[in-house]
Amino acid sequence: MAIHSFRRLSQVLLSLTMLCSCRRSDRSDRFNFLSYAEFSKQKLLKTDYIKADHRTEGITYYPNYYIDEPVYIESGQNPIFVNCYFKNLSLSFLPKRSEFIASVIQSSQFNFDYISSIRHSILKNCSIYKTSIDNFWFETDRLINFQLDNCVIINTIFFKECKFENTLTFEDISFTREGKSRIDFERSKLPDTISFITNRLYQDTYVNLDLTTADLSGREEKPILVSFKNFDISKVKFDYKHFKLLFSDTISQDEKESLYEALLNNFRSRGQLESYQLADIDYRTVKLREHWYTHPLIWLNLSWWNYGYSKSYIFLWTALFLLIFTPVTYKKLGYLNDEVYTMANIPKVNDIHRKADLWWYSFIYTTSIFFKITLKMENLKFTDKRWTAYIILVYTLGVVCLAYMANFVLQK
Repeated sequence: MAIHSFRRLSQVLLSLTMLCSCRRSDRSDRFNFLSYAEFSKQKLLKTDYIKADHRTEGITYYPNYYIDEPVYIESGQNPIFVNCYFKNLSLSFLPKRSEFIASVIQSSQFNFDYISSIRHSILKNCSIYKTSIDNFWFETDRLINFQLDNCVIINTIFFKECKFENTLTFEDISFTREGKSRIDFERSKLPDTISFITNRLYQDTYVNLDLTTADLSGREEKPILVSFKNFDISKVKFDYKHFKLLFSDTISQDEKESLYEALLNNFRSRGQLESYQLADIDYRTVKLREHWYTHPLIWLNLSWWNYGYSKSYIFLWTALFLLIFTPVTYKKLGYLNDEVYTMANIPKVNDIHRKADLWWYSFIYTTSIFFKITLKMENLKFTDKRWTAYIILVYTLGVVCLAYMANFVLQK
């Protein structure tokens, strides 16, 4: 109990010392050590890595390091950095099984091979650069503006229950082992933006870049934006409910369409039908946005039948048209039947004594024109141009609705 209390006291004193040293500095980009101290304390108390002599079974422990200048570290055998803070870190040529635990690494560039894990730590504005990575573990870390740059993935990178913030970038990554190389985001919180830039994957090499294993809760309302630049999109598995494509301002219309076509092929080959549908709707919308005069067609296609994916909308549109046209006919039924288009079975308005009957005959008159295959031209008078146009409008929209309803039935 006394040892445990001493450890807690030493950690708090260390954090306060760091905080005081920070306040003496006038640099505005210092890390928030109060948050760091609390974060490190909670995580570190669950571990038993700090030993009295800092050496156990060939492992060298480096506890409570605070380095705020560019340095080169030559570590001992199997180093474990615990509860440390690094900024502007230059770290290379560490042996296998090196670990960072409950630490903060800020504005640093990694250039090393065979680091085994970074756990319970915070990485801000960091990149792993020109590195061969073999079974690397990130566990319950916070990664802010994180980047893998020009790396070779030998086996697997595990991001387990990590929290990414702001951006995540994969640039010039390559995979070496067919069926083995993969990146796993098990139950991790992904950032708002992910970028894939210029991969070097062989076409016959299977690579598993699966984003669907991440924690995607709440992402249907705010999808993750994914951008691709010269990257083989077929190597990435994701859906189009929780992810959306992001385009830079400099990308051309042809590049957008090529990317969408590759995306659709990816979803089709993986059997992701719902994602295919959502991406296809976006694709058709992007094509119609190319010219200003086709912009109204976006609303029309989405509202009328959702680009063909919601053919049952036609029944709603039919009901809506009849609800609009019937009241208009009700106001002018006598005039329409006598002077514009005559129906022998519709009685004279003077012979209709109940309002309910007048509504009924107005509905029958409207639906009879709406669902006609052909209008009898001998019954149509052209003297009143405005109301003649009304009859032709009701008839034309009815023919269109009949055609779409027939298409719906035939597709079943």
